[in-house]
Amino acid sequence: MELSNNYRISSIQSKFIKFLQFDKNKINWSPGQSIIYFDHKFKVLSRHIIRAQEICNSSILIRNTPIEKLTIEEEIRESIVQERYKESMEETKKWIVKKIKFEKYSNFNRIMNTGFIFYKDISISQEICDQVYKACVDLGQPECQIIWAIISQKYNEKITRINWDELDIYWQEPGFNSFVIKCLKKFRSFWAKKFKLFLKILKIIKNILKKKYNHYL
Repeated sequence: MELSNNYRISSIQSKFIKFLQFDKNKINWSPGQSIIYFDHKFKVLSRHIIRAQEICNSSILIRNTPIEKLTIEEEIRESIVQERYKESMEETKKWIVKKIKFEKYSNFNRIMNTGFIFYKDISISQEICDQVYKACVDLGQPECQIIWAIISQKYNEKITRINWDELDIYWQEPGFNSFVIKCLKKFRSFWAKKFKLFLKILKIIKNILKKKYNHYL
């Protein structure tokens, strides 16, 4: 597979890893072992992995989105503002309508965040992953949370869903910390100058008032 420089296409290509389409022999995987996927923007530590293993009582563990979205329609409205998602959204919506009308799926499903997924049982996980990946590719749609929200409905009993903050994983973009620090430094510098100016103005006003009303003292 030749990697693309196109943002939308490269986003779709990244699902090849997220949804377990790769040759698992290349990571020395053997039957019975689990796999954890997480986006680069999450700072996942050993304690998070241990905790995920402890609380997963099914084939897959996944977190709900940090902001509650109870319908697929909500996820569409939020994601369509991004060009890479918008481009094939009409086709995606048609696909969803067909799924709901002919295959008894529902628009009402709490949206899950696919940035961290613990695949405990690969045999079951692979069934879901294959369907989600195929839909993303066929539709040209990198917004996999919409696709997952549909496909996963028939596997509800196989999925452990937890609240966003239950694993306490920091969510940070690459360089986010340094960006925040720079902003804070600029903010502090800006207001420090403003405060110094305020003190100077206050001192001037005080001197003027002192001279003006000195004869009353």
